[in-house]
Amino acid sequence: MIARGMIESGGTLGMSARSRLPQEMIRVMLYEAAHSMLRSKMWSWRKAWAMQTANRRGMKKAIVALARRLAMILHRIWVDGTEFRWTRKQAAAASMKAP
Repeated sequence: MIARGMIESGGTLGMSARSRLPQEMIRVMLYEAAHSMLRSKMWSWRKAWAMQTANRRGMKKAIVALARRLAMILHRIWVDGTEFRWTRKQAAAASMKAP
């Protein structure tokens, strides 16, 4: 979802005009969400993971990594219909309730 859609025809590479704008908007929104999540004062295990990544790789790569992780979470929510859980404690409690 983060990667751009490429078209290869006759050895030349090009960008798909039809799909470029929606994908670009999604990438921008995910990046902004990840950036604001790192700037917020509310702490979560995702933010801790991203800050550890920032210490190792740099803040920009950490924001992109967190945006990718948020994309995976949103995809699972979309497919399963589950609710977003801010902390691991909430996730563990929800998994204990599930049959």
